[in-house]
Amino acid sequence: MEERRRPNEPTRLDSWKAIANYLGRSVRTVRRWETLEDLPVRRHRHEKGTSVYAYCHELDAWRAKLHEVPPGATEPEKKESTQVMPAARRLGWFVGLGVASAILGGFFGWTIRDYGMQPQVKADMRLALVAAVADDTDVTDFQRLNAILEREIDNSRHLRNLSSDQKSAALQRMRRDLDAPLSGDLAVEIGQREGSVSAILIPAAQKIGNRYLVSIEIVDPVNNVRIGGRSIEIIEFDDLLPRFRNLSAEVLEIFAQYPHRRAAASLPLVTTNSLAALQLYANAESLLIDNNPQAGMPLVSLALEHDSNFASARILQAWILKLTNAPRDEYIAVAELARNDAAHLTAEERCFIEGSYKHFLGDREGAESDYLALLKLDPRHMLGAYALLRACQEDDPSSNCSSQRELVENLRLQHRSPFSRHLATIA
Repeated sequence: MEERRRPNEPTRLDSWKAIANYLGRSVRTVRRWETLEDLPVRRHRHEKGTSVYAYCHELDAWRAKLHEVPPGATEPEKKESTQVMPAARRLGWFVGLGVASAILGGFFGWTIRDYGMQPQVKADMRLALVAAVADDTDVTDFQRLNAILEREIDNSRHLRNLSSDQKSAALQRMRRDLDAPLSGDLAVEIGQREGSVSAILIPAAQKIGNRYLVSIEIVDPVNNVRIGGRSIEIIEFDDLLPRFRNLSAEVLEIFAQYPHRRAAASLPLVTTNSLAALQLYANAESLLIDNNPQAGMPLVSLALEHDSNFASARILQAWILKLTNAPRDEYIAVAELARNDAAHLTAEERCFIEGSYKHFLGDREGAESDYLALLKLDPRHMLGAYALLRACQEDDPSSNCSSQRELVENLRLQHRSPFSRHLATIA
């Protein structure tokens, strides 16, 4: 039942702050509700469309709808009290809740461990990445469309968003600003590096006369081709959010009809700002693992021309020199260059570079310690397993090094970095 308004209470609220005060929430929360929960906020018709107003009766109706009792459910006899609970009672209530949570948590934890229950993940779910809105209108409202699109993906039966942790890690390896807007080109490159991303969704807004053209484009990052998209014209700002939700749903349905492709192998998780250098490195790494290091030397040299600070390419170059019987001083000097550039690399890269340097100096124990630390961080690190096997063989030539050899062979079967795929994509 709608609450009765006092005679002096305003019927119209003319700012975000007034709306937030009326609802008893922060401005940030209220803006989020408008984007994600259809809070009825209106905009004045002028160039920017950033000043807002709302009618109290519409806010009351929206709030009542959120707390609506589902059909067939029993309406509580008494309204929930808004009186603040005394501090002592609050403390007792929270303690009781904590104890109950601990007991139930222990019970359900035991049940899941005992019966092997796991969260269900749909096998046909594909990864998507949403780029920042390509906006040349200066209308701040358009910048919130990303949140709507990402939420539609979360609610989709076919897609899930690339996690923020994966996105941040990829940007760090690319030496990019984590706080900068994610452009369409940058999002496509992340997709090419990750391999498992099936779709890049690129929203855009453009002003044409007194109208706004809003669109969403779908790009397959591995093949770098446009596979679909839709656009709409917006005249009334009040229509923007609901119409964009409908547009998002239509675009996701288009992608659902796109044939599934097998996830491509991700490129090596190493730090470089050059995609071309990374692709060359991937091929040189594959050749070394396939016992053809000499063929990898021109590729790794070209990778270093693209990115002279590519420390992982530098240490791979040192390994190739060692395996092709170059003078010891030569490959140790190259390894030292890699160490000098290792400060801002991932922990895995630093472990491999440091282990390799110790290995080249003859410190087998120290090298093995670094390689084992690397494999603890990334159990599928092929070069780490390969280097661990080499250290064992060099330390004791008569040893079979069976456990290290088995690890390398198992990873070799899993190692997917096809030479033809990477070479074909090098510009």
